[in-house]
Amino acid sequence: VTWTPPDPLDGITGYTISYTGGGSSGSEAVSGGNTMSHTLTGLTNGQTYTISIVATTNANGLSSAPVQATVGLVPSAPVLDSTPTVTTDTITISGSVPSGSVVTGYVVQWQRDTSLVCPDLRDDGSITETSSSFTGHTITGLEPGNRYTITVTVSNGAGSGPVSNAVTAMTEEAAPSGAPGPITLVTVTPNSAIVQWGEVICPQRNGEITDYTVTATNSGGMEEGTASINVDARQATISGLTPSTQYTVSVAAVNSAGTGPSTTLSV
Repeated sequence: VTWTPPDPLDGITGYTISYTGGGSSGSEAVSGGNTMSHTLTGLTNGQTYTISIVATTNANGLSSAPVQATVGLVPSAPVLDSTPTVTTDTITISGSVPSGSVVTGYVVQWQRDTSLVCPDLRDDGSITETSSSFTGHTITGLEPGNRYTITVTVSNGAGSGPVSNAVTAMTEEAAPSGAPGPITLVTVTPNSAIVQWGEVICPQRNGEITDYTVTATNSGGMEEGTASINVDARQATISGLTPSTQYTVSVAAVNSAGTGPSTTLSV
């Protein structure tokens, strides 16, 4: 701490420096009226202190205007564990900050890998938390079946420290929440039908579509025929049908988590 002595100096024998902050307070005496600086010791790294000075005389003078200063260095980078815990829409990271780093808050940032599914689906984000420590965080509201890269930065009164190591995790898939696009009839014979359908819209796939369930149900509610499915073309040939019979053809998308709702067409 440095200061300008009061004028005149007559009768000043020293100064008393008082400070509060970091949950503590104290004062230190400095000898000599011509003294103009002093180093406070024993303070806490990363904490902000309010400091004021009084000139010492037989009748002590007025206190200086207070100033604030933050002690020490920014925190070290947190270290994240490499295996987060996931659900269909959350990722829970865990980690720690190296000892000796005072923490007053942290920022978690995440970025979705757009190369997997739904390139236009944007749900990158960040969240800022006030905390005296960092041991982990749960990110919510994520998309099922998507890969995310996550980093953390911690801070204290001195500022933000360096970014953590990055961890990558993939949320669990959920069954598709949307039905395939409209079904169209390509070809019909007395005993078979070929149908095609549109994709499930990307945000409702909830993962990678691996298959489709195609059924043909007659007016009596009985399923008939055998479906040979071309997943890439989203097309199925249904054979073994009865001539001159009305059928309801239904198509539902399938991923690793289950089967979604159906789209239907009368044939």
